[in-house]
Amino acid sequence: MKTNKQNLLCLMMIFVIGAISAYDNTMTWIYRESIFEMEQNPVGSWLLDQGGIPLFITVKSATTIFLVVFLVSLLKTKYKCLIFIAFAFQLGMFIYLNMFSMERGELVWNFGSRGWESPEYHPFRTFLNFVGKYYNCPFKGQPCPFEHIHFGE
Repeated sequence: MKTNKQNLLCLMMIFVIGAISAYDNTMTWIYRESIFEMEQNPVGSWLLDQGGIPLFITVKSATTIFLVVFLVSLLKTKYKCLIFIAFAFQLGMFIYLNMFSMERGELVWNFGSRGWESPEYHPFRTFLNFVGKYYNCPFKGQPCPFEHIHFGE
C-alpha cells in the first residue's frame, strides 16, 4: 500500500512539473516581444537567436515531454528519488521566474503591483487574462482571483 501512495505522489509531482512547463511556455508566448531581452538561460538565448520563438517553444515543449516520460519510467525503479529532485528544481524555477524582481534583486511575495514594478508584468494576472481571452475561462471578465493575496511587503 505504501508503494501505491508513493507512486501517486510521484505522479502528482510529475503532473505539476508538466503544468509548470506548460505555464512557462504560455508566458513565453505572452511576452514574445520582450523575451529576447528577458531570457537569462544561455541555451535559451542561443535557441532564440537561431530560430526565434517557434524554435524556442518547440524545444522547451519537446524536452518537457521527454522529461515527463522519463520520470514516469522511473516510478518502478530505485531511482524514483530523481522525481523529487526534478520537482524541487521546477518549483524553484517557477518561484524565481514569477516572484523575483530584477530591479530589487529579491523575491517579491506579492501578486499585486508595486511602484517599482512594470505595471504590465503581473505573471498570474497576465496568465489568467490570456487564458480568459483565448479559452472559456471561469475568471473571464472578473477581477484576478489572486489580487487580494499579499505575502508580505
